[in-house]
Amino acid sequence: MKILSRCFRSSHKEFFTNIRMIRISHVLTILVAGIGVGQLPFIGTLHIDLAFLTSIIVGFFVGLREARMQHGLLFKPALSFNRRLIRDSILLSVFGGVILIIDSWQGCFSWEGLLFWFFGPYLSLFLGATIGRFICVKKLAFPGIIAVLWLLSIGIGSWLLIFFNSPQLYFFNHLWGYWPGPLYDTLTPFPTAYIPFRIITVLWGTLFLILSIKEVKGGRNITRRMCLLAVLAALTVGYSTIWYWGGITNYTTLKQNLSTHIQTPRFSLYADQSIPLADLERWAFRHEFYLQNLLDTLDVEWPEGKQIESFIYANEWQKKQLVGAKETSYVPIWLTKDQLHIAHNHLTSVLEHELVHVVAKDFGNLLFNGSWNITLIEGLAEAVTQGASRHSTLNELVAVQPEAPSVETVQQLFNPWGFYSESSGLSYTVAGAFVEFLLQEYPIDFLKESYRRSKLSKNYPPVEQLVNEWHQYLSTLKDKTNELDRQRSKALFEQRSIWELACPRNPTSDYAQLDEWAYYWDTADIKQANKVLITAFDALSTNSSARVRWFSNALQLKKPTQVIQNISLRDTSESALKIIRDALMMNGEWERAQEFDRKLDSSRSHRPIQQALSPDDSLMWRHYLAIEYHGYIPELSQFKNYSAALQEATVYRHWNEEFNHFASFSTLYDAENHPNVALKQRSERLSALLSFWLNNELVVNQSFKQEENSLTNPSDATELSRAFSANLEILDQNIGRLDPGQVTTWLDRLAKHPALEAKNARERYRQRYQSTKEWWAFVQSGQLSVVLSKVPVD
Repeated sequence: MKILSRCFRSSHKEFFTNIRMIRISHVLTILVAGIGVGQLPFIGTLHIDLAFLTSIIVGFFVGLREARMQHGLLFKPALSFNRRLIRDSILLSVFGGVILIIDSWQGCFSWEGLLFWFFGPYLSLFLGATIGRFICVKKLAFPGIIAVLWLLSIGIGSWLLIFFNSPQLYFFNHLWGYWPGPLYDTLTPFPTAYIPFRIITVLWGTLFLILSIKEVKGGRNITRRMCLLAVLAALTVGYSTIWYWGGITNYTTLKQNLSTHIQTPRFSLYADQSIPLADLERWAFRHEFYLQNLLDTLDVEWPEGKQIESFIYANEWQKKQLVGAKETSYVPIWLTKDQLHIAHNHLTSVLEHELVHVVAKDFGNLLFNGSWNITLIEGLAEAVTQGASRHSTLNELVAVQPEAPSVETVQQLFNPWGFYSESSGLSYTVAGAFVEFLLQEYPIDFLKESYRRSKLSKNYPPVEQLVNEWHQYLSTLKDKTNELDRQRSKALFEQRSIWELACPRNPTSDYAQLDEWAYYWDTADIKQANKVLITAFDALSTNSSARVRWFSNALQLKKPTQVIQNISLRDTSESALKIIRDALMMNGEWERAQEFDRKLDSSRSHRPIQQALSPDDSLMWRHYLAIEYHGYIPELSQFKNYSAALQEATVYRHWNEEFNHFASFSTLYDAENHPNVALKQRSERLSALLSFWLNNELVVNQSFKQEENSLTNPSDATELSRAFSANLEILDQNIGRLDPGQVTTWLDRLAKHPALEAKNARERYRQRYQSTKEWWAFVQSGQLSVVLSKVPVD
């Protein structure tokens, strides 16, 4: 007890000695710095980004100071090493405390932010201090230079080793802690693998401390050597198991998790086993089709036998766990292996875009296999694929804006951080539109040279002249734009960048709650999904889009009372009114449902399901609710008795349902003997409905003469354009499950549609129609072999 009492008095005395040794000027500096940093966008909250930057600054500062302690750098060496370490931790806590207070006042505080702060700067402080102390004790020449080079090798050297040898985008580092991946991933949960990694950081610091102790005669050296061996053993265990606890993701780990392997002439697809084989087979065809089109467009020769690895994840959460990119699909062009990393539900929107990055490696620079300029990288992919809109080209989306992007805006995009300083919608759209113009007006070799050199080629005119020429081109498009362009352009250009969000990493935000719900829903944990939904309703947001999603989720969970109890006067959008009406209908409150239907009828931009509600309509309404919220697909005989509007609602709800276990292109397995008969029957039923509906839309009920006349009315023209676009999209995405003879007939009919043949026909529709024809010809060729095989072991 006397020993414990003596230790307590000693530590108690040392603590207050440390407090007295902290200078007021240092505290004031820290307070001012904390208040200033707390006002900064994005990094001004106590979360991963601030922890990342602070870890770097603290690690370098303390490491340099300790290495040059004999020179009295910044702090007098009057205190012992332990006291200096405690004092630095106290000052770091003051800085973090200021940010924490600001976060709490702004509603941005999160416990996971505190975890990032504890495991980040504090442990980087310890590592930097022990490295600096080791350099100082050993009296190495040029201690400052050695300390800086040592820390650079940890912060950059070890990162580059993983960067150029691993497919992941998340990184653990002993100096700066943890980097979660792309900036566009708004949510950054605390990874459990970060804890064992930082334990290794502590072990390294302990190792340097032990090595800093001078050897003396006697038993002390035995203890020192035992401690040294224990630390080395622990480090060996930590690094030898790093792939098991998630410190690094290697290809073996990745392929073990994505265990379905499909081989085509130019692709190896690795996919999660939960994805149906028939759907993977369809995407294998799409991979080959897109690649061939891009090779032709970009004038690139593909080497014989060269393979691209495509990693297809079950969902974005699995992708986040394995490679650190949740919302961002990506191509690590810096790696020798050509590869893609895409979540299954993102394939439709990003596969072709990501393949552009792979093909563009052919004319990229030597070190990075691409361009150092992100505007050229993403601008090229957007320009070639035109994926921002189904109705508009990129330049039409820019042309419809009140003002064209200025020379300064274009120059800013070409700056290193200019692309990321704006929202993704604005940056991608403007960059893609400008590159699209360059591809149209100048030889493609000029752009390839620009891509490789990371700046516009000297073969182009000066940037001011280029932008002026672009403005002239945009002015020729302005009169051709319509409401479809304005709606999509508004949505893209009004997106907020991550720098503009008040609490971008806040795990209690609307987005976070919806993301949690979506995870449980996607993984079929309906009980947890319902629990999250109820919690969300208890603190409903003022964000209208979030409320609409919550309302829709409640109806899918058959909880209409959750919607009815949370109706508010601010829910006046068409989407909200529709869901509220449906909730009342689902709950049997017909009279109240009629009130909302009358409000909806005056504002609806789509065909009404029925003109009025009454108990006599209850059967059809129940069919509608089952289709819209509960995944019901009717038999064809039932479908034929539906009104045209209810048929349309059924098709629009289910047309893009996954192919499930319905064989479409070849015979990877015997579909007739597949055990999941229900899914097969459901898919066949949907195919029958789509065939019937498309035939009525494009052959039986279509009068092109009448529709062409309606083009003079702007609202009719918009509706006609939407219908054409939807028909083309449904046909394109379902080629393979539809009768080949019918597909040919429908394509011929679409070729005569006024949306394609009229004088003011949209260029984007021509592009999409031509792509669908080429896709159909590719499928019909039947020359592609798709093979299911075991995952190869690297």
